[in-house]
Amino acid sequence: MEKGYISRFYKTMSPEDQRKYNRWLMGNAVIGSILAMGLVAMAIAGFNSAPSPTMANSKNPDVIASKPGHDMRTIPHSVSRALVG
Repeated sequence: MEKGYISRFYKTMSPEDQRKYNRWLMGNAVIGSILAMGLVAMAIAGFNSAPSPTMANSKNPDVIASKPGHDMRTIPHSVSRALVG
């Protein structure tokens, strides 16, 4: 495509086609803006949310085992039962 093709094509359109194109373009701009605001809102909500205290303080051995520096093989069996129950 050469430079300025769309503007030349727009100028050759009938006034009715120009109005249709303008409505289509405005509709797409509105929908795109709504989607973009939704993405920004989700990003802000995810950034501001604190980690769940139940997960951070969980006594579930699976959660403890998945934390760095914790190896379930080194925890005595009686301690692991106390953590679960």
